[in-house]
Amino acid sequence: MNKTIKILIFSFLANTSQAAYQLESILHVQQDSPFSTTPSKNSSNDVIESDELKNNNISSMDDILRLSPYATTARGPRSGSEAPQVRGLDLQKIYVKIDGARQNYREGHSSMIPVDLENLKAVEVQRNSSNMAQGGSLGGGVEFITKDANDYLRPGQNIGAEFQSQYNSANEENKINAKSISRKGNFSGYLSATSTNSKELQLSDGTTLSNSSYEDSSILAKLQYKNLKFKYDHFERRDDNPLDPSLNPPESIKSLQADRTTIRDNFSVNYQSSNWNNVVYVNSQTTEKVDRETTQSQMREHETIGSRINYNNHEFMAGVEFYQDRLS
Repeated sequence: MNKTIKILIFSFLANTSQAAYQLESILHVQQDSPFSTTPSKNSSNDVIESDELKNNNISSMDDILRLSPYATTARGPRSGSEAPQVRGLDLQKIYVKIDGARQNYREGHSSMIPVDLENLKAVEVQRNSSNMAQGGSLGGGVEFITKDANDYLRPGQNIGAEFQSQYNSANEENKINAKSISRKGNFSGYLSATSTNSKELQLSDGTTLSNSSYEDSSILAKLQYKNLKFKYDHFERRDDNPLDPSLNPPESIKSLQADRTTIRDNFSVNYQSSNWNNVVYVNSQTTEKVDRETTQSQMREHETIGSRINYNNHEFMAGVEFYQDRLS
């Protein structure tokens, strides 16, 4: 078993300087950086709002990022490899956050962003080339912001529900989503569940894109009490995906084919007030590939624990992150 552990510590002090420390011994100077779980426009940001997402009828991560002149995706067209890029820089050089919790895409594992488009409220693209306060970013990054109860319930409403069914003829995709929303006093809750079944994609020239079918299931749960927010989301994908021949040289072409299961769990606690915006998060991903010919298994596990403190609208920012990568 190969095992890699990385510890990342970073901090920011407005109008002075910022230091970021990794095992690779990186030291940079920070000039400006946002920290927020809600979209906020400034000279360094490009925010794709909810209405823009809805009006463009988005169906993939590539559809979303093409709405910004500074971001796009690479390594497509399969949905499992739509890796975000900002100003031409890939995932190894930018940060990716979901509701303030940074996601790790190191060591060559899946670049898929586990955000259910049914729950997506806005996308914020940070294009500051000197941004290091997010922990190792050389070229800005992307933050995905999900919906909560306040995005559905009007003043005076205490309960709501939504059910959607969607079909896509290009890959015979069937998607079902159900939401439950509630609010009572200072408490509010949001629960969303989605199931997706997609066959292989039919291209415009009539050919079939191999290894593009998948089955997804996801759950997003949010609970808020006054300034304190709890969030848990679970994502699971089953698909077929080629093995990495550099890990174990194949004996035949058939042995490169594998059935893959990807499971991601994210938990975060966020506290917001007039002066503070703090978050603690735990992310884990497990990817298992089973060789179709030999039935041997490749298992990769990624775990991230981190926290960030933001005081008085970026006057002071500090954070620490622990990252572990295991391969067997």
